[in-house]
Amino acid sequence: MYYLIMQIALFLLLAMVIGIFIGWRFIGSKPEEAEVDQSEELIASKRRLDQCHRENAKLRRASKQHKDELEKINKQMAMEGDADIAAQLEAANAQIQALMDDVQMRDDMITALEKQK
Repeated sequence: MYYLIMQIALFLLLAMVIGIFIGWRFIGSKPEEAEVDQSEELIASKRRLDQCHRENAKLRRASKQHKDELEKINKQMAMEGDADIAAQLEAANAQIQALMDDVQMRDDMITALEKQK
């Protein structure tokens, strides 16, 4: 009877050692590779997001500057009524619209990148 109990205990111990070895061998190494890939992707995404934030701020500053110029032109046009100023006004409006489109595109990209986190 003791022989049978010792045999079962030996097989259980052997199965446990083999199970630990197999688990350590196959599961222990793969998460590190996955973590490296994910961390590199995360770093790249953060860089793109930071770049988009900087570009967005730059576009907003340029837009504000053009709006200020547009207000000056409007004041001059109200005083003088010159046709040349009207052309400048149209050009400034076109630039502002293009900048606002760029800002909107960057905002959309920032939103998409933040959702990827």
